[in-house]
Amino acid sequence: MPHIRPYFYEFGVHLLRLNIRDAEAIGASIITTFRSRFPLIRKLAFGTGSESQFVEKLLRKLDDSEFQLAKLIGESAEEHARCRDRKRPNNPNKLMAAYLRSKRSNVKAVSS
Repeated sequence: MPHIRPYFYEFGVHLLRLNIRDAEAIGASIITTFRSRFPLIRKLAFGTGSESQFVEKLLRKLDDSEFQLAKLIGESAEEHARCRDRKRPNNPNKLMAAYLRSKRSNVKAVSS
């Protein structure tokens, strides 16, 4: 992954707003760059590149926006894992059905 300047994407967006002749080429370049770098950003965010040398090298090459994106992806993944792994309360509908069945069986036992 090549090293890009700290605010590569923000600078590109400002250039696009200037209505210059090469704006379309600048936009295409920004999109191409992001698409090529996104898999590595995801890998960093999910921690699948766990070797510390890999992580350090990648962090030095990230644009500020890419770093923020990796951070958000990582936080979202952690939150998803917490929600997925927490104990779910019993289904209230199932509890109510079980309660009503027990009441019916008690009524039948008393009436016989």
